[in-house]
This record gives sequence, structure tokens and C-alpha cells, in this order.
Amino acid sequence: MIYDKSNGEIVHIHRNVDINGRSYTCTEEEIHRMIPPHIDQKSVGFISAELEQPPSGRQVKMSVDVTKNTLIQTFIDKDAPIEKNE
Repeated sequence: MIYDKSNGEIVHIHRNVDINGRSYTCTEEEIHRMIPPHIDQKSVGFISAELEQPPSGRQVKMSVDVTKNTLIQTFIDKDAPIEKNE
């Protein structure tokens, strides 16, 4: 996962899978190639996480605790009202 160092927001998630369907860890070079071109590479960090299946953004909001470099998963209340950006 690639995240913004200033606020811990995940900006990109990538998963590598081999021919047998097993996940494997990206190299640092591969990670740098995945950073979208409009994002300054110095402003982002990366974290590796073992997730069976990345959770849906409708179920979990993921971010990074930038002081500890750990993944934070906040479960979303499915019954809560949906926020509207106006």
C-alpha cells in the first residue's frame, strides 16, 4: 500500500499474484514504479500488509498511522447515514 506521509491516507493499493494465485511481496523498485506520476515520490511511503482479500471501501476505511508505520482498519457502520460531499 502506498500512502501519503502527511496524513496516512492510502493513495494506491497493489497486490502481486503468481501463476498459482499466491500473493508475493513487491520489491521496492516495483513499488516506486506503481506510484502514480502526479504524486511526488518523496511525499509517500509504503507499507506491506498480509490481507487475504483487501476489504471493500464500503466496509472498511484503511489508513496508516504515520508515527508507527502501521495499518489502521476502521470498520464502517453499515447503518450510519452516508456522507455527501457538496
